[in-house]
Parts: sequence; structure tokens; C-alpha cells
Amino acid sequence: QVGEGPRAVGPQLPLRKVACVGADLRYLVVALARQGARWSAQIVWAVMEGMFAENRYLVEVTNDSEHDFVFDGDWLRSGEWKSDRLTPIKAKSLTVMEFNSSQPRGVAGIVWWTDAKHHDVYLSMALTNPRLQAPTFTCSAGMPPTDLKSELEVAHRLVQGEQTTPKGSGCAWVAAALGTMTVVKLTILPDLCHYTPPTGASYAAAAAAVAEAAKPGESEAVKAGESSGHPSAEGPSSPASASAAPALAASQTAAANSTPPSSCTTLAATGAPATDEHTEEEAKKELEKFFLQSRPKDAADGIVRGLKTAGTSIAMGLGNILASSVAGYQSGGGLGLAKGIGTGILGGAAIAVGGTVCGVTQIGRGVVNTPAAMRGRREQKIWDQELGQWVDIDLCSLEAQVIAEESDDEPSSPSASSPSGETVKETEYYDLLKVQSTASAADIKKAYYREARIHHPDKNPGDAEAKVKFQKLSDAYQVLSDAQARKKYDRDGKDGLQEHNVRMDPVVFFSLLFGSGRFGEWIGELHLAMQTDQFAKAFSRDEAPDEQAAADAFMGDGEVKVKRKQLRREVRCACHLRDTINRFVNQRDEVGFEEAMRLEASQLAACQFGPELLCTLADIYQSRSEIYLADELVGRYSLTKRVAAMKHSNLTWKHKFHLVQNVAGVVVRAKKVRDAAAAAEALAVRGDAGGDEGSTPGCTDAKDTATGSVGKAAATPSSSSTAEAPSNAPSASSTSAPSASGSAAATGASTGDGSKATAGAAGATGTGGAETGSASGSDSGDAKEPVGPKSPKTEGSSEPSEEDKEKQRKATEDALDEALPAILQTVWAAVVLDIDGTIKEAGRKLFKDKSVPWQIRVRRAQAVQRLSEIFREEGIKATSAQGDSAMTFRNAEAAKAMLQEALMGSVVEKK
Repeated sequence: QVGEGPRAVGPQLPLRKVACVGADLRYLVVALARQGARWSAQIVWAVMEGMFAENRYLVEVTNDSEHDFVFDGDWLRSGEWKSDRLTPIKAKSLTVMEFNSSQPRGVAGIVWWTDAKHHDVYLSMALTNPRLQAPTFTCSAGMPPTDLKSELEVAHRLVQGEQTTPKGSGCAWVAAALGTMTVVKLTILPDLCHYTPPTGASYAAAAAAVAEAAKPGESEAVKAGESSGHPSAEGPSSPASASAAPALAASQTAAANSTPPSSCTTLAATGAPATDEHTEEEAKKELEKFFLQSRPKDAADGIVRGLKTAGTSIAMGLGNILASSVAGYQSGGGLGLAKGIGTGILGGAAIAVGGTVCGVTQIGRGVVNTPAAMRGRREQKIWDQELGQWVDIDLCSLEAQVIAEESDDEPSSPSASSPSGETVKETEYYDLLKVQSTASAADIKKAYYREARIHHPDKNPGDAEAKVKFQKLSDAYQVLSDAQARKKYDRDGKDGLQEHNVRMDPVVFFSLLFGSGRFGEWIGELHLAMQTDQFAKAFSRDEAPDEQAAADAFMGDGEVKVKRKQLRREVRCACHLRDTINRFVNQRDEVGFEEAMRLEASQLAACQFGPELLCTLADIYQSRSEIYLADELVGRYSLTKRVAAMKHSNLTWKHKFHLVQNVAGVVVRAKKVRDAAAAAEALAVRGDAGGDEGSTPGCTDAKDTATGSVGKAAATPSSSSTAEAPSNAPSASSTSAPSASGSAAATGASTGDGSKATAGAAGATGTGGAETGSASGSDSGDAKEPVGPKSPKTEGSSEPSEEDKEKQRKATEDALDEALPAILQTVWAAVVLDIDGTIKEAGRKLFKDKSVPWQIRVRRAQAVQRLSEIFREEGIKATSAQGDSAMTFRNAEAAKAMLQEALMGSVVEKK
């Protein structure tokens, strides 16, 4: 028993010690956990208290200048005003403004004011007070900063008690306190610069000054000009242009700028063909140009291009297999079919694989270019597909280029009209248009539009004097719109003018047809009119004697000219919009701006298709301004920006669908016209076979009906039209009428905006007459074989009766009358789509114009947004009062009357 005790007690002692140690460790862990929880809670509470405690920013402004500043705008990324934002900053006084924030990011934002009198002196401020970082502040008085929004990222970090006076900022500040309550004492200096918005004229003047100063022996003047280029050198009392320095720089580097604002500004003039020694170098340039122009701007664009390339190559490969199989079967039967299939599979596989590789390459290029695209969008650049890179837009520089090109292209400038400076012999035509004898071609065209609208017969029903005046205006414009005729008139008067052939001015025709003449400054020259005019010029050249040669000339030099004209159109529209909203943007006269725009809108609505054009412009203006404001003031990737972009995309797709729908309707009606014309020609041919060749009256009438019904409507005054033709109008209308309905077919070049589809639709109807045989003006008397069904009444008869010919002629006229409204509706749909694309580009140039500060660009968007509301209100009001002008196209007689009036007003003499 004694021996068992130790053995029983021995093993129990270590277990008790282990239990005690385990209890101590458990207690220690629990204690540490509890203490850690307390510490963690305290830390979290301190952080949360700091994060959600009120964050305040106080700015004490001492204004030592003579200007009273009023609030103009702000953008607070986080936080809000605690004081009244509308409190003015009085001259020679102290003003306190306060911001606060309960958000985790603290206070962050930008604010700007302008002087109350002229609004040409700016006070711009950017401030941040993050909770976990040091606060920042920057300010400028006088000239607005280039990009105030970007100042938030580069603002000066505040150090308590440190005085900051940036050079040329016009102000100084010191941080009195830092932390959750940051206090900055700001002093506005007495001498401040004035800001004047730059224009293309100021750029041109600066370029001329540089050219003048760069003459030999005037290096000192150049140096003096460079030393005085800074705006602050002009002093506070001089409101001279603040754009002098950038204009000088732009004029010096305009020719060698590697990143021009737009691709069209770099288009080279058509030159002589390349020689052998330059062939290799030019081939390399063309290859580089191809790679640049095919470069996708980002990943999304790369995916679209890649899928399109791959899909096209696969379709071409399948087509190659099918074509090879058919060719092999036709040449060798079954064995040839087998060989053709094998050859087709090899060729098709090569095409498909090559296209797929190119597609994958495009996707890769898009992914690689995505960072540059994000940076370009952030810096408000635009993608230039011609150059394959993101570029800045300088609207004033573009305007200066357009002004220079127009001065070079102006054929009837005062010097060209009277080169010797002699006075003109007669001024009757100038007096009719109410212009000086030295007026430019553009001024004459505007004056003709203005006077023609006033004295148009439809505007003055029953007024014989208005008809006579309208006729005289047409005669005057026929002469003064042509450079050679104007020279003869200036030298010899009306006695020196002779009778000439007539032609139709496509620009005037489309302007009168759709009422776009009054909207010329808003929408510019229609793209369809540009194409038609350029094709007509190519056709009239000596080196282009036939249609094929004219088409080749148009696709060469003509296409380049149309592209340049389109750029000028976009720039002019952007500049006109800039000048129109200047009263709202720079003068801050919002009430006067609204009154002026309502008056302008009411005058525009009185034009033909005025309400529709107003509503179209309103929709496009609103979508473009909403996209820009959402991008800049809400967020580039915000839901608001996406919704605004979707609205504009839906609007564009709506216009495209409307165009396609009308084109489909025209194709159906064109087939009816062609069938009726074929039947009429069959009767005419039978008449020629049964009687004397070329002597049957019905034959000529049938051809005239098939090809010139619209021309007859223009030559013969319609009961629904009160306009009379000029002395040579019958020949003018009859010769110009086919081009009215088929001019789009003659200019079937791709426009990229729906004009090509419209041209094809119009050409389909025009073909209905053209394919029936010789043109209506042909004297050969030859006729093609009948292509239409034979009339049952003439079966077995050598010559159709007059009743049959009259019925067939009436059927052809009815088919043309039914097709004409559809054609005009299609052209109208193409015009709307053209306006959509043009105003989109004009708005992009206006809103992303780097020649003005960021604040001005924001105010431009706000002004355009307000303008869209005014246009929509006035357009809806005019529509309810006048009715829908597009409904006019559904009436054949009204459509013919509109076409006749447009033809009468657009006929000019061809010298």
C-alpha cells in the first residue's frame, strides 16, 4: 500500500501544473482580446469621428481692386455652400465665404466670379480640404485659367502661415488655420487684366502682324512684339484681346503643326501625278497613311472593326467557294465541280484566315490604344481618324483658315469685279438686291435669299407687282452670281449681256425647296447640294465630255473639294453658333438673349419647313449640350452621361430609319413608273412601225411623258402655283427639271450621311424615264426594243389608237405624280440626317474649343441648352399654327408646285 501511493500520486502533479498554466494563458488571451477590442473600437471611433465630423473651409476675401465681382458658376465635387453663394464681392471691402461637408472626401470644388460691369475680369478659385491629407488652394484674378477644373489636381498645398503670390495670378493668399476648420485669407490685387474672347479675325490679324514684323530689318519689332505678347502687359484698363499671344503662336506654327485640329485641314490640294523617283517614297507614305486611318481609337472601336473585318473575310471566303464551284461545273462538269470546290476551299480558307488575323490585330490595336483614348477624352480632345490620333480643337484657328480659303476662292470679290477700280456702268441689279457694287458673292447670295423671301408670289397672293419684282430679282441674281457675267454687266451694263444657255444652281435649288436658305447660317450648305454642284462643275469641264469622265473627275478632285467644303460648313456653323450665344456666354445678358432668340426663332419658323427644321435643331442642340454638361459636371462614366449619349444615338438611328423607310417606298414607286414608261414606249415603237418613222405625234408625247413630266410641271404654270417663269423659263425649266428629280442620281458618290441612298432612290425614278430610250432632248429618233408588256388592245394592230396612247400617257403621269412626293420625302429625310451629322460636328468643335477657357465652354453648353428649349417651344407653336410642312409632300400637286418654284428661283444663265 505504501508503494502504491507514490505511483498513484506521481502522475497527477504535472497535470495540475499544465491545467494552471492553461488557465493563465486562456485568461491572458481573453484579456488581450478584450483590450484589443477596446483599442480597436477607440481607433475606429476616432477615425469615424474624423471622417464624418463637419469639415469646413473658410475664405476671407479682401478685394483691393476697383471691380465688384458677382457669382458666375461653380462645380463642387463634394461639399456644399454654407454661406450665400450669390453674395457679391464688393470693391475695397472684406467678404467671407464658407463651405462645409459631412462627406468622407471633405470639401472639394471650383468657383468663379466675374466683374459686375463688363464681365471681362474673372476671379477663379479651386480648393480642397480632404480629411486625411493636407488642404490645397489656388486662385487667379483677371484672366481666367485655361482649365479651372484641372486646377483641383495641381492646386498649391497649404502651409500654415506661408504667404503665396503666384506670378501673374493677380492675387495672394495665406493659410491662417488648417484642419477640419481651414481658413484662407485671400487678397485681390489692384491691377487686373481684362479678358476678350478670341476670334478668327484676331488670329488672322495677329498672323498678318507676325508676317509684317518678320520682314528683313525689323528684328527689333519682332522682339518688341514678343516681349509685349503677354496679356498683362496691356494693363488693366486696356480690354485688348487676350488671345494675342496664342494667335501669334498659332499663326507661326499653323503650317507645320503635327497635330492639326481636324483631318480636313491637312488635305493637300490636287497636284500633278508622281514621278518615278518619288513613287517608292509616296508608296511608303500611303502605307503609313493607311495604317493611321485604320487605327481604332479604343477597345470598343477595335472590337467593332475586328468583327467587321473578320465577318467580311469569312463571307468573301464562302463566296469564293461558291464562285469557284459554279465556274468549275460550267467548264468541266462533275470533275470541274470537284476541282472548283477544292480550289475554292483553299482560296476561301486563305481569305478567311487572313481576314480573321487582321480582325484580331485590329482588336489588339484597339486595346493598346485604350489608355490614350481615356487620356484624350479626359483632356477634351477629339479623335481624328484621318491622322489616327487624338487632337485638340482650336476653333479660332480653323475660322482663320476658312476665312483665308474663302478669300482665295472668292471669284467675284470687289477687285475681281472691277479690277481697275472703275465705277460700274449700271447699278440696277445691285439696287434690286440692295447691295453695293463691291459686294462679295456671299453677300449677293444672302441678299437674294432675303429679297426673294419677301417678294415670293406665295407670300403675296394676287399681287402682280410682287410677281414682277420676283422675276427681276431672279434676273439680277442670274447675272451677279456669275463672275464673268458680272464683269460684263459692270463694264457694259445690260446691253453687254447676251442670251446664253441656262443651268440650275443646286445650292439655290435645295435652299428654296426646303427653306434652308434662311437657315443657311445655322445649318450651312446642304451636303447634297455640294455634291450636285460639284458634279455639275465636273460635267461641264472640257476634259470631262461624258458622264463617265465627269464621274471620274468628281471621285478625284471633286471628292476632296466636297470634303473641304463640309469642313468649312461645320466651322462656319460652329462660329455662327458661338457668335449667336455670345450675348449669353460673355455678356451675361440672359434676358436679352432669350428675347433675341425667340424673335429669330419666330422668323425662322415662318419659312418653308421652318417648324420642322427648328425642332430638328432643338433636338440635336439639346442632346449635344446634355452630353457635354454631363461629361464635365457629373462624370465621364456617370449614368447621366450614358443616358444623354443613348438619347442622341436613338435620335440618329431614328433619322436613319426614316431615311431607309422612305428609300424603300421610293423603290416600290419607281418600279411602277418604270413599268408605265415601258408600256408607253411600247406603244410609241408600235406607232413608229405602223406609220411614218418619227412622225407619229403619240411617240413623242409618250417619251416626253416618261422622261419630262416634272419638267412640264415646271415649265407650265400649275394652278396651285402663282409664280411665273422668266422670259427664258420654259427652256430653263424643261432642261433643268430632270436634274431636279434625278440630280441625286447624277451625284451618287458616297456622302456618309444618307445622301447616297437618297441619290439612288431619286435615280431609280429618273431611270424610269431614262431607260425608255433616248432622252427627251435627243434628236436621233432611235428607240430601244420594247421592254414592257404589250397592250392587249393593240395586239394584231399595226398602230395603236389615240385613245390607247392617251390612256397610257395618263397612267405614266399618274405614276410620276405618285412617286414625286415620295422622292421629296426621301430627300427631306436625307437632309435631316445630314443636318444631324453636321450640327454634331459643329457642336463638338464649339464645346471642345481650346482657344477659350473651361468656364466659357461650360457656359456655351448651357447657352445652347437654353437655345434648344426656345427653338423647340417656337417650333411646336408654329407647327400647331401652320401645320406639318412635311405633309405637303403627300399631295402631288403641292409637291409639283414646290418643285416648280424651286426650279424657277434656281435657274441661272450659263455663260
